[in-house]
Amino acid sequence: MDSAIMVESLPIFGTCSLCLVEGVVKSMLIKQITENKTESYTDMLLKCFSIDMAALDLDDTKRLICHMCIKQLESCLEFKEQVEVSLKTLEETIQFKILNDLIIKKELDEYRPRTRQKTRKKTLSTSKKKVSYSTKRQADLSDTEKMLQSGLFPFKINKNQIYSCAICPEKSAILDDIKTHIMEHNISNISLAFKKMLSSNLQTFYKSCQKLRCKICKTEIPDYDTLKRHITSCVNSSSRWNNLPFKLEKDQLDCPICKKTFLNFVSLNTHMNVHYPNHICDSCGKAFASKARLRGHMRTHEIGDFPCRYCDAVFDRVTKRENHVSKEHKSGIRYACKRCNISLTSFYARQKHLAEVHNEELKRYKCKACTQSYITPGHLSSHVRRDHLNERNHKCSKCDLAFYTRNSLKMHMIKHDGERIHACNICNKSYQRKKTLREHMRIHTNDKRFVCPVCGRAFTQKCTLKGHLKVHDRKVDLVDERIPQPLHSI
Repeated sequence: MDSAIMVESLPIFGTCSLCLVEGVVKSMLIKQITENKTESYTDMLLKCFSIDMAALDLDDTKRLICHMCIKQLESCLEFKEQVEVSLKTLEETIQFKILNDLIIKKELDEYRPRTRQKTRKKTLSTSKKKVSYSTKRQADLSDTEKMLQSGLFPFKINKNQIYSCAICPEKSAILDDIKTHIMEHNISNISLAFKKMLSSNLQTFYKSCQKLRCKICKTEIPDYDTLKRHITSCVNSSSRWNNLPFKLEKDQLDCPICKKTFLNFVSLNTHMNVHYPNHICDSCGKAFASKARLRGHMRTHEIGDFPCRYCDAVFDRVTKRENHVSKEHKSGIRYACKRCNISLTSFYARQKHLAEVHNEELKRYKCKACTQSYITPGHLSSHVRRDHLNERNHKCSKCDLAFYTRNSLKMHMIKHDGERIHACNICNKSYQRKKTLREHMRIHTNDKRFVCPVCGRAFTQKCTLKGHLKVHDRKVDLVDERIPQPLHSI
């Protein structure tokens, strides 16, 4: 059966990571197309302000950005690129002017009399520092030329394995392209970029005489071929990139490894822990793709006294306190009706309120495998995994049964080791579940709510009605056997 899912788009409500304002937001991790370039808002933030969201101690699923911050970020990035182009043009103009003045001065010196070319001793003594500086600069430029001839050049390696120019914002996933681009810069700028490589955290190599030296293993890199092999072996093996591969499409999100389908990016992002178990919890053995996720999970094991900052309630775990705050103190703010300003406890409650009270026609999440549709992506996701994918991750340790939810398993375990704590106050019969006791009480109140559609008899228990219906099935079979079969002519 085809279990693919078709989801109609709904706005995402959350808190913007940049201005902390709650409202309609977007994920900062999803690629955006701007001026024929595909980049995420995290890339734009890194390029504009040198802020690396992946390096911050934040929950991976809370990197969100609102519409107002998107406009400001795009405006800042556009202004930054404008400034860089202007300064580069201005620098090249000045350098051209200086070079032109030197040529003119040299031509004039060739026509001057020899007497005027003599300089005073005082002038020579004061110019020693300038001569030594000029000599050192010439040596640096000579080293730079030799390094460029051997294929070595200044560049940066970002966490997403993207190479960038050490002089301007140019980026590429191919090292050869960056090498070709660097050669277009002025040799003085390239020499200065070589000097800055030692102090930059984004540069894995630094200049050592006329070679590059790896910051990780201290190996000297003499030429371009050695550089490429070293990046493949040493740099890639020593660096832990936190980026995960995602396949983002318009209607649905698929895992690129196991092809499993998800309704939202949060679920897909959490699922990637299965394929990238880089960090394991020592307490329970669960694995996570990044240290940030493991740190967030470790909070579930903390035990102590955690008071609520809004009321006098105290909880023994941090997660219980956060659930309490989200449900009791912040749910009304987040899930408020736009028409009557009533605070609702959840997204589902607000959608149900809009449909029942205001007769609003809601967008529904449709299942492509059957005719069912739901008003929340969570309900559709549960339907697909439970009914179509037959997902049963919670297995009983005492029998072969498995269940979709942890609560269903908990109710099932009562059959194995549960006590009969729910007793009837009329006949003293006891049951393991309170629900079973309520069904038993119908016997004493003569509540016969289950009516046979064939003969009209009523029963107090649904299971009794099911047993009674089998009687009608047997009668039909007996009648069919008594009907004489027609004779067929040969």
